[in-house]
Amino acid sequence: EKAAELRNKIDQLEYYLRRYRTEIDSLKGKVENLTLSNDSMKGEITNITADRNRIDDERRKAQLLVDASKPLMASSFKFYSVKGSGKEVMDSEFRAGRLDILRVCFQILGAAAADAGKKDIYVTIYSPNGKEIKDMSGQSGYFNYDGADKIYSMKTSINYEKVSKDLCLDFKRPASVNFEKGVHVVKVYSEGFECGSGTFT
Repeated sequence: EKAAELRNKIDQLEYYLRRYRTEIDSLKGKVENLTLSNDSMKGEITNITADRNRIDDERRKAQLLVDASKPLMASSFKFYSVKGSGKEVMDSEFRAGRLDILRVCFQILGAAAADAGKKDIYVTIYSPNGKEIKDMSGQSGYFNYDGADKIYSMKTSINYEKVSKDLCLDFKRPASVNFEKGVHVVKVYSEGFECGSGTFT
């Protein structure tokens, strides 16, 4: 299955990313432990720094390959508080008690692996403690992610035509749900992949 093949490819690339990060951390430790005032060590410091830069460049290239392997990408997140009158206020910080309707807007970007056609877009809002904010009696539900059921806060479907597309989804807060004080993470999923994320407080 195409999604499984893409995930295997991404798993391999992410393995190299972890290895690069480990090597970079090791090299950083060596640089920090060297005495800069010792002239005999300056050459070694230069070599270690060059190695670290090379590995960091390889890590960036691997990250680009990971992104290119995802069917869709989400970016340019914007958040709005929508009043009962329909008036919207864009911000990244809101008063929790006054946030009744949260409008999440973002841009869907295609990648090399993305095929044209209908796409289901799932948006999950995570509270500062990492729990999903949901309305299971209405707009929220479950979708399959990595072989397991995952909660989404809201969803939509689009006809993807291999061009960027702007989307906005509203989450109407039920009486039983409160937005807590702190950083909230909003993640977008599609076709078994995490496409991107944004934050608001």
